[in-house]
Amino acid sequence: MNFEDRIQRRYRSRAGTERVVDRAVLSPTTHLAEPTGRGPLLELVLDQLDPIFAGELPQDTYVWGERGTGKSAILAALVHHLDRHPRPLGQLIRTTAGTHSPPVPELVYVDAHRTTSGFEFYATVLDRLTDEPAPQRGVGIEAVRDELDAVLAERPVVPIVDHLTASRHVTPDRVATLFDRLAADVGWVGVGRSPPAALDWTPPTTIEFAPYETSTLVDVLMTRADDALGQHALGHEHAQRLAEWADGDANDALAALFVAADAALRAESEQIEDAHVTTGIADVPTQAVSLTRVFALSADCQSVLRELVALDPDRHPTVDAAAAAITDRDPIDLSTRTVRRFLRELATDGVLERTRSSGGNRGTPPELLEPRFSPILFKRLYDHTRSPDETTGAPQSDGPITATAPSRTESER
Repeated sequence: MNFEDRIQRRYRSRAGTERVVDRAVLSPTTHLAEPTGRGPLLELVLDQLDPIFAGELPQDTYVWGERGTGKSAILAALVHHLDRHPRPLGQLIRTTAGTHSPPVPELVYVDAHRTTSGFEFYATVLDRLTDEPAPQRGVGIEAVRDELDAVLAERPVVPIVDHLTASRHVTPDRVATLFDRLAADVGWVGVGRSPPAALDWTPPTTIEFAPYETSTLVDVLMTRADDALGQHALGHEHAQRLAEWADGDANDALAALFVAADAALRAESEQIEDAHVTTGIADVPTQAVSLTRVFALSADCQSVLRELVALDPDRHPTVDAAAAAITDRDPIDLSTRTVRRFLRELATDGVLERTRSSGGNRGTPPELLEPRFSPILFKRLYDHTRSPDETTGAPQSDGPITATAPSRTESER
């Protein structure tokens, strides 16, 4: 921990009920630059990527594990640090041909949630590697592939493809084929939940991430709470309760912590109490969908979801009733038919859950819609991205890196 972290933490701890709250640090969609409790797994990943430190490409690798086991956190942080860590001054590689320094392969992060075709996939990788934006339309996939090949001919690259098994459009086999069709060699890392035996691609090397131990997850929660809220805002017993409930899933634990902190803030409480933790746990559905996936949806889909969770939370609406109510709300400029289609597609994709009413009417009971994510967490993060000054007491911290890892054109570079 550096001086800045320590000083900011002291300011937060002294701010009383007007405490500065850094929502970004609490959010499960944020990956900290220094993740907690995954040192041995980081070493396994670094062992596999070790050839890059000699200017060589590693073997293709598949990093896998259940939801919330820290896969994205470790890989995003690794990209973040290697991007900012140049070769040590004076380090040279000696060969029989003389002394030279081969270029160190660059890690680039690609979120499969945000690519729906081979064209978009190539364009995303290209966009990470160049200062000029990659073409989005008007050219074919061959033109984008040729442009990417030209870049790869000058510099070796190791793509990190996250959420590999969560996309219906870009499957592991499809990604492997896209890389095979490049003229240049790449060594890529796929990150997903499915076990290797369930893939349509056979990775040469695999690394498994097991769920967090309860004690480690407590440390994760305490670290986030101290950084975001100040020391003593989250008691150890409440962190223990959240960690035991989450059963090794950091996404669920952080989502519930965020909602608990939000409840405490709105109650003007200096500490997170039992009732706030209960509120946080109740707001996170079983088998919840990651908000990383939700925020990868189109802007229209996100706005529809925002209005859906603004409806009466005690009465899950039918598809038709929800579509009509959402269409009538001011921010929405979509037809009822379009909103209805969005809702059905989101249910098909698992972002919403369709259940049947248990009412006593004859005939087939109507379908009801329930979010498969924390409604309060989504509302707060969605609103914060639209008007950050109105939803938090401070600007976002420079420390975290978000799930959409930084690109070459962002100011952090």
